Amino acid sequence: MILNLAAIAIVGGLTYLWMTRGFFSAFLNMVCVIAAGAIAFALWEPVSYFLLDKAPTRGLGVMLGDAAWGIGLAIPFAIALALLRGVVDGVIRANAVTDSTTDYVGGGVCGLVSGIITAGVVALSIGSMRIGTESPLAAAPLSYSADVSGRGSLVRAGGLWVPVDRITAGIYGTLSETTLASGEPLAKWYPDLDVAGPSARMNFGKGKARNTLKPTDFKILGSYVVGDPARGEKASELLSDAWSNTAQSYVYLDKEPFTQGYLYGAVVEFLPGAKEKGGQVTVGQGQVRLVAQDAEGEKTITVHPAAVVSQGQSASIALGRWRFDSDDIQIASVGGVSNVPMAFEFPLPVGYRPIGLYVKNVRYEIDPAATPSMAFGSASERDNAIATREILMSDSTIPIDGGGLLVGAGGRDTGNQIPGVTVNNVFAKGKTLQRGTEQGLRAREKEPTIYDGEAKLAAALLQRRGGLEKTLVINKFEVTPDTVIVQLELSLDAAYGPMLEASDKQQPPRLVDTNGTTYDAVGFIYFDDSLGHVRYTPGRPLTGLIEAPSLSRSKTNQSLILVFRVSLGVSVQSFAIGSQEIIRFETPIACTQSQRNS
Repeated sequence: MILNLAAIAIVGGLTYLWMTRGFFSAFLNMVCVIAAGAIAFALWEPVSYFLLDKAPTRGLGVMLGDAAWGIGLAIPFAIALALLRGVVDGVIRANAVTDSTTDYVGGGVCGLVSGIITAGVVALSIGSMRIGTESPLAAAPLSYSADVSGRGSLVRAGGLWVPVDRITAGIYGTLSETTLASGEPLAKWYPDLDVAGPSARMNFGKGKARNTLKPTDFKILGSYVVGDPARGEKASELLSDAWSNTAQSYVYLDKEPFTQGYLYGAVVEFLPGAKEKGGQVTVGQGQVRLVAQDAEGEKTITVHPAAVVSQGQSASIALGRWRFDSDDIQIASVGGVSNVPMAFEFPLPVGYRPIGLYVKNVRYEIDPAATPSMAFGSASERDNAIATREILMSDSTIPIDGGGLLVGAGGRDTGNQIPGVTVNNVFAKGKTLQRGTEQGLRAREKEPTIYDGEAKLAAALLQRRGGLEKTLVINKFEVTPDTVIVQLELSLDAAYGPMLEASDKQQPPRLVDTNGTTYDAVGFIYFDDSLGHVRYTPGRPLTGLIEAPSLSRSKTNQSLILVFRVSLGVSVQSFAIGSQEIIRFETPIACTQSQRNS
């Protein structure tokens, strides 16, 4: 509602303002607005990537990353317009006088154009920010198709009362291929610019979850095709799989049904930085899109995925194929795995080739002439590759060099000082916090559990306390239904101490299960005689051991306990820093339901 009223107010206000200023002044302003818009769209991606790169991962500065794509458009537009107006006003100091009719009509038309573009830039900027879909500032130009044909596909619907966003996107898309043509026109890479931002907000948090990533938060592992791109196959043959008895139907943004063509699969590996605050990678249909170009290179279209291939259960590495065939389907990673590979399948018409993949607004360019990593003649061949995990071109494992100290069952070994291993979400070493002293740590109001945050406090505040009411005690880390908390105490005095000291502290500390799957540390408990330091950030794993307090042989009564969230049902085999194994458990540590929490 507010954005609708704001758009009308901007258009109406600027139209009236420049109607009263005269045609010549209004015309000069319109030229400045058009030029400022062109500059803003040209700088949009570089500025947004710059802001994403500089945005901190914690504190209030996180909001800079959340709003990067909106700020990256709005700020260049505002600065460019101010500079252009300053130059024009400095050079042309007098108004040209025409008859009143020309002034009113011409001024009004120029003011209307300026108002539409200004309001459009504002709407596109707000639409690209992390704003809840139920917010009065959120426009909804997309919805899920309710038709039996294409059920669950994203289609155009609703939008602003005065579609200034779509008009502005159309104006600059056309200019980018005509008057302001460039080698890489806006229309080529953003054929549906007005829905790009809002589609990325269609997530599990109703727009409140992450709408963007950093370019370093994921990597493209490869691609595949199902069917013959030159000849095409029937949709019913392509959109079927071994996990459902019926074929899926799919429609494009303009509600045109996909009837014949091929499937293009993009395999994306999400890295630890892509996780939500709760520790999972979650992707909705609108958050990944493909831009494909026709054979003549004259037209591009936006395509959202019809299905995703990913791991289905925390304790099993088996894959499944999940369809976007209903409203608001969100695909989430399972367990606590560090790297999450997913394959997104896009239905493409015959003659179209992919040129760009957008993952939560971040663009990855694709060479349309490149040969896909794999080609499947039919959906059943693709299903076989899913069953063998070949399709992901990755097994979610990180190569780990051997050589770690071999220790006995449960992390104990006669004759060696081995760190304690606790498979439980209760703070190790009997540490507790009294409610009200947790500072930067965030605890559930009705549960004694920390779910996020970090705090440095006096060691005395992190001590076992007796006699406190249960409601005043905080002594657990929050755990999800498909994960287990594993706490590992490190010591320089242990037999592996020299290896720990020599390790690269810039590399992340990891646990590795018997499948080779890795789990980055999501926090730690540290204490010495004077300091207590607790961190638990499932959505922001440690990128290096350097983020944890350092151990020193000169300090006594010092302890560092790393906290991991491991998939329920797996068995932990070793501890590594980066790719260097430090400890290997002779008997893998089972992470079972009975050990999940206390």
